[in-house]
Amino acid sequence: MSKDYKKIKKLHLEKSLYQALKTYQKQHNLKSSKAAIQVILQQVLQFDGDPDQYASQAQVQRLEGEVLHLFKLVGKLTEAIASPPPKITQPPLPQITEETAVDEEEIYDEPDEILYDFLEPGN
Repeated sequence: MSKDYKKIKKLHLEKSLYQALKTYQKQHNLKSSKAAIQVILQQVLQFDGDPDQYASQAQVQRLEGEVLHLFKLVGKLTEAIASPPPKITQPPLPQITEETAVDEEEIYDEPDEILYDFLEPGN
């Protein structure tokens, strides 16, 4: 079971960074600078050997857009919850006038008139 390795031929570090690397190596009882660099890179990149776990720049930008959109929605919901509910007013009742009033006889006669319209002529 062999792993696929890629070599970095030269790595130039500033003196302070090199000293920090050596300190890290000693603190974690690592045998070499190479081992220390591998551990640091794995921790920083949170790499577990699966390259599919990384997202492309386009995917990251899309997710940032979605997060921003959700953030705005949460803000609107927070405002809506904090504000008092709108007052519900009942519409005014219609005014009954002589023109709109219906005669009681007209109401009771109407169904009979409708039924007579459906009877066959001569009955």
